[in-house]
Amino acid sequence: MDAVLLPVHNAYNPIVDRPATREVLYEIIISDIAIPAADVPWQDILSFRTETAAQRQLRMLRRWISEIAKGKLTYAEAVDEIDYLMEEYRASMKATGLRFGMSTIRTLIVTAAEIAEDLAKLRLKSLAEAPFKLLDAHAALLDEERTAVGRELQYLFHIDNSFARRT
Repeated sequence: MDAVLLPVHNAYNPIVDRPATREVLYEIIISDIAIPAADVPWQDILSFRTETAAQRQLRMLRRWISEIAKGKLTYAEAVDEIDYLMEEYRASMKATGLRFGMSTIRTLIVTAAEIAEDLAKLRLKSLAEAPFKLLDAHAALLDEERTAVGRELQYLFHIDNSFARRT
């Protein structure tokens, strides 16, 4: 029995190969948005919409969609790009969270020891600097969020973290 091989790369799929217009990009993104769990109060959802961070992230997402829609991506390429950026952002935020947690723990432990030593030796400058170490760690976290790959989609990440179904 003879097999007939058809070239896959020449096959045209009108759904997958359609251009990634703004409408198509919104369609892809909306299909991936987490549905709030039944136990999430309406007030939490309404409060989320008024958060300054959420509004900034939504503006960033809309701007990114407008920029990507100007390109030559297909539907399939847009899905892949969105999936890639979301995974990169998740991985980056997980690593950043771990670094922030370790930095906070280190700061609290070391600072407590330094405070005791500084009190004994009356080093007032060191005592005054102690609270700023935590602020520096938090500032580093914010810097990493602002430069992370996929940050354009952080609104979706924020929605997932705020309203994902609790199991």
